[in-house]
Amino acid sequence: MVAAKSNEIPAFTLLLSRLDLTSVVSTADALHTQHEHARQIVAAGGHYLFIVTDNQSALLRRLKALP
Repeated sequence: MVAAKSNEIPAFTLLLSRLDLTSVVSTADALHTQHEHARQIVAAGGHYLFIVTDNQSALLRRLKALP
């Protein structure tokens, strides 16, 4: 549940903390392409696939520069 005057970002962190992410691939939309979410998943032994858009402009530029 997302608290009033909040958004999905802190709720995502709480949800992840309740799951065993060992060897799990988590996917999320661009809103959750956050450094802390990635760190949390990796620290729990999991992997992630996030969508990258302008919310992470530096990362998007780096990805577009790849061959």
